[in-house]
Amino acid sequence: MEPQVLQDVISAAFEMPGGQMRRAMRVLQFTRNLGIEECGGEPGAVDGTYNREDQSRFADLDLIREKGFFEQDAVEDEDKRLEGLDADCTDLEPDLPHYAGWRQASDSWYEVVLSAEQSAAVQDKKPGLARCLSEKSGSKISVADPVNDYLKRVNDENAGGASESRLLDLGVFYADCAQDYFSTLRKELQRSRPRFIDRNRETLDDFAAELVAAGYVP
Repeated sequence: MEPQVLQDVISAAFEMPGGQMRRAMRVLQFTRNLGIEECGGEPGAVDGTYNREDQSRFADLDLIREKGFFEQDAVEDEDKRLEGLDADCTDLEPDLPHYAGWRQASDSWYEVVLSAEQSAAVQDKKPGLARCLSEKSGSKISVADPVNDYLKRVNDENAGGASESRLLDLGVFYADCAQDYFSTLRKELQRSRPRFIDRNRETLDDFAAELVAAGYVP
């Protein structure tokens, strides 16, 4: 098994903001594709980035700068493909024996993320982030929760019919302003990540091998 496969599985299990999210999304899209195929559907491109993970916590700012927050055409294309799935399919989880254990390991990471968000180092970045986002976007952004306040305003503008150029600008503003915030969050998460990898090593190895057997190529 190529080492990159295991690294991809780790990236998707214990997510952190940054460029590794594209590797995480690749694993998540591959498993989603397996579920779609099992339900009689046509899978999407494994390298697609339209099924974004939580962009308030695991932001790939380079991706947001490049493509904005939304890839609406790709989302609509997947929606059309999903319309033809078997009616008795209740979810898109793949039929892989080690998938549930891998997801359980990933779920255990959530408490670490919540704790890291509340750390003094991350909290200290909020006033500057709010100020930068307010100045660039022209909207007053909350100091208490600048990330979610900003993303809510982006969603509101999108729902209100904002132009594609405006939505792309909002992504660039986020990428410009939030670099320090997410870099600090990433550093906080890195403190705990090696321990989680060691604790779940067998599960990660088993699932990685299972993905390769199912056809995953990094």
